[in-house]
Amino acid sequence: MATDWPAIKIEYLNSNASLRELAAKHGVKESAVMARCSREQWEPERKRIQANVIKKANNCVIWLCNPI
Repeated sequence: MATDWPAIKIEYLNSNASLRELAAKHGVKESAVMARCSREQWEPERKRIQANVIKKANNCVIWLCNPI
């Protein structure tokens, strides 16, 4: 069965799962997941997504604490 790389990437980008955990979960060698992550620059993308989530959450908290 072929490795579902898009699913692994999406799960990595949208969770706190480690590459090691994802490799085990999807039955892929750790080195293959780490190589794909490095080659496709998943880490910077993950950090951008996490920063956007934090920014949006902070905006919601500000709005809830100071309704118009």
